[in-house]
Amino acid sequence: MCGGDNADEGDNLRVWDPSRQGYTIYFYWAEDPANPGVGEDDGWYDASGSDLFDDCPENEDGLEPGYAFWYQSFGSKQPIVTMSGAVPPEDDVEIWIYGGSYSLIANPFPVNFQPNDSKAINWGKLTGGDNADEGDNIRIWSSERQGYTIYFYWAEDPSSPGAGEDDGWYDASGSDLFEDCEADGIKAGDAFWYQSMDK
Repeated sequence: MCGGDNADEGDNLRVWDPSRQGYTIYFYWAEDPANPGVGEDDGWYDASGSDLFDDCPENEDGLEPGYAFWYQSFGSKQPIVTMSGAVPPEDDVEIWIYGGSYSLIANPFPVNFQPNDSKAINWGKLTGGDNADEGDNIRIWSSERQGYTIYFYWAEDPSSPGAGEDDGWYDASGSDLFEDCEADGIKAGDAFWYQSMDK
């Protein structure tokens, strides 16, 4: 971990706020940048003020299950981040999707899931289309490629998504179903963008 006096020097957490379609940025401040985590006041601070992450009203419960964030490291070594916490005890975790915009989501459960598995996930109101410009999108980041793989929701009858036998999530660069491209599905803790085309 790398500590600094501002978001241009210390490691960053960038938490997506779907209601305003922008990030809230936190940076890691360390009394002694060579020994982060040792100082009494070391921690994550709001980049637009001087509040600790825990003291910001929107974070009183921490990051909710299913909400994702970016971690930007300024160190020369790749950080290994270990998170502890309880597995969500609920059978379901609700995540709000904002119509006509992007939401950054993470798989909150300790198992992988396939987006086309209706037993694992209920997407609610979907918009189907013939391509990624018309149907809802899932965008999965590849750190190896430093780019996204895009899947879109195709529906035989766009007015009744999910009713058609072949309705589902398809690779935007071809015609393969999600599970044919991503055999492991979306892994536990992995994040993805969801773009809703519903206005």
